[in-house]
Amino acid sequence: MNDRFREILDSLPAATPRSSLEPYKELIQELRRLKRPYREIAHVLSEKCGVRVSHSTLHEFTQRHLSTSRTSAEDCAEPRVANKTASQRLSESRPAKRDEVRERIEALKRQPVSNSNQPKTFQFDDTEPLRLTSGKT
Repeated sequence: MNDRFREILDSLPAATPRSSLEPYKELIQELRRLKRPYREIAHVLSEKCGVRVSHSTLHEFTQRHLSTSRTSAEDCAEPRVANKTASQRLSESRPAKRDEVRERIEALKRQPVSNSNQPKTFQFDDTEPLRLTSGKT
């Protein structure tokens, strides 16, 4: 990088937190660890800390800030077992379902094609005008 650009970047002050919830990050994290719902956490922040926030904003904050800053298992006194998400449970069940679907497709491919004996209900002759015919020929 250009020395002038580096000098400009070094002269800028450190960025301040953009979220008003940043000072309460540890409290929110602990309440979520205790399985408290977002509405209840919003109520606690309003009553005890004087911070009014909607539960949806609180949810977005936890998704952005707390999911990436979780401490590792060796840093915690008690390692937590992560709950499996729906997509994780789905991906674990997929191999069996894929095999089942593949077997069904193969069984359909092995079935004989029997629609070749059905009478044609539409005949096209480019020298004649179009006419609907009955199913009988």
